[in-house]
Amino acid sequence: MPTKIRIAICQFDSHQPSTTATTTTNQTSDNLQFAEHEIKNLSKAKGFIARAAQNTADLIIFPEYFITGLIENHLHLASKESKWIKEFQRLAIEHQIDIIPGTIVEEEEEGAAEKKEGADPTKSPDDRRVNLFNSAYYIDKSGQILGKYRKKNLWWVNPILTYVSRLWDPRPVLGLDLAIPHREKYLTPCPNPHQVFEALNGLKIGILVCWDLAWPEAFRDEVDLIIIPSYWTLDQPESKMIKHDPSGIHESNLIDGCGGKKEDGFLGRSSISLPLKGHVVKFDEPDEKLQVVDVDLSVLKDAREVYKVREEYYSK
Repeated sequence: MPTKIRIAICQFDSHQPSTTATTTTNQTSDNLQFAEHEIKNLSKAKGFIARAAQNTADLIIFPEYFITGLIENHLHLASKESKWIKEFQRLAIEHQIDIIPGTIVEEEEEGAAEKKEGADPTKSPDDRRVNLFNSAYYIDKSGQILGKYRKKNLWWVNPILTYVSRLWDPRPVLGLDLAIPHREKYLTPCPNPHQVFEALNGLKIGILVCWDLAWPEAFRDEVDLIIIPSYWTLDQPESKMIKHDPSGIHESNLIDGCGGKKEDGFLGRSSISLPLKGHVVKFDEPDEKLQVVDVDLSVLKDAREVYKVREEYYSK
């Protein structure tokens, strides 16, 4: 395991989609289709990646939903085989830097993973059961996908109400304001176990997404670094977070990337934290920012020798 790594943490101000989003062919070798606001976000991301590489960063991290933005229905933006991953694989190779490209909402026909095949061409889209997963990838500088994580814990989602709302949304008829925020109700919580993978010369890495950090399961794994692309906002009860530090929810070392503008309701608070040291860096304001930070990982060994948390956990 390396004793030091250089990380670029990007708090990103995304161009948001409109309900009438149109697609344009991006000038790439694959002629990939992107919405107009996505092209703007991708162009800005390329600039941040180039800057991070010029500052010899080993890894750059972007926030949740940073490319596609956030709207009521992601169906027109979701992708079965994500076009974004191919684009960021090219960028990783070009700039020789590892990339976590935030999260991407992916569309997958139910059972497709088990069948190892695509959609049934004999069925119309209305006949197929489609799930939408909020997915985060780790791409290394050779363009290889080393890890993939799909969000397990959705913000304030009641599973029964979520299932019902996917069949029929009663709120407009009944005049109810159910606690199913628009940004989560259409997503499917992923049932797969947490994945730990190696990157950056033997560093054991795990990924969570936003609200996942409140669940301790991933922190129990044999992991050196947990990376958490996030989308903290000031709406609903989470507005209370402005008085506190979101990273105080957990006890392990992590990287938390989130972004946006205060006038648009974003909280920001991107941070890198380590045990025994606390914050290595923290953005107090939500404005767009890129910061390259040298992270001393030798403290992990000291923390394990002092606390012996894993020894106690695995002895039970």
